[in-house]
Amino acid sequence: MFSHVQQGQDFLPKAGDWNAMIDAARAYRGKGPDILSSSQNNAPQNTIALIKNNTAAAVSRGQVLGLGVPLLTPDNNLPEFKTRLTFNGEAPTFEDHCGKYAVMLTSVSVGEIGRGCVAGVCPVQLYVTDELNADYADVDTALGSQGLMASASGSAAVLWREGLAASPSPSPSPGSWQWAIIRIGTTAGIRVKNIGAEDAPAHSVLWITDIDENGILQAQKPEHPYLKPLVITSQAIAKDVVGYAHRSGIHLVRCEDWGSSSLPSGSPSPSPSASPSPTLTEDMFPFQAICQVDSFNIRRHLGDGNFLVWKKSTTEPLVFAELIQ
Repeated sequence: MFSHVQQGQDFLPKAGDWNAMIDAARAYRGKGPDILSSSQNNAPQNTIALIKNNTAAAVSRGQVLGLGVPLLTPDNNLPEFKTRLTFNGEAPTFEDHCGKYAVMLTSVSVGEIGRGCVAGVCPVQLYVTDELNADYADVDTALGSQGLMASASGSAAVLWREGLAASPSPSPSPGSWQWAIIRIGTTAGIRVKNIGAEDAPAHSVLWITDIDENGILQAQKPEHPYLKPLVITSQAIAKDVVGYAHRSGIHLVRCEDWGSSSLPSGSPSPSPSASPSPTLTEDMFPFQAICQVDSFNIRRHLGDGNFLVWKKSTTEPLVFAELIQ
């Protein structure tokens, strides 16, 4: 039983009481061995992990490492595995580390261990190529550990960045590095692999044909106006590459009006020699749309369609459409 001691009073604490007070003081200050290594009194932080830099170069604060296997596993140290989050850090690639990375909170040399944010809010180096499509971010193979690539999709939401109009800093030009604040763990879409013969642009339509052993959807350019199921790409996806796409909801999508409102339901797309209307006028909205055969775009249609198109965007030929399959 603890009690206060008066000034001048003889004080001879019991060993158990004294040790308990020391443990409590260490825990409060966060400096003692109880905080760092005790498997009995400590629970793991779920947003910060210890990351070993296994790449060939030092990584600075705000840069990234891909997450490999844990340093502490149930086989080699079960008590510590349950109380400390640790990973081997790798050079990030989109194929292997999409949504599986740490933003380093400390600079870490080759072979050294540092603290990294694996979930939650943190500052990061962000590479921006398109100011209009930079609301999300993820790793990029070409960037490696330098930082994250900004795009219209990704596993992290961009809460703030230097290029925003509200920023007090000068607006950087596209294709530049910017400091940003992100929230890791906000995924914009599902993972899709483009197995077609052509690169798919952002905001295009792909036809889902299969799913692989890792749960990644296999998709390609549509071959029929009424194909299902479909996805809308939220980023450009090169052939044989995995990217993000949407299976439901309202999103930007590429749309052309081929005069198809005059076509009866079930008709194929017009021939390539047909001339598309140059623009979609406001009096057309809302309207239904279907796939455009051998194209990544959708087209306006009189009958039932896979898309409900609500309005134009500020960028041609993108519209806001709802996937209603």
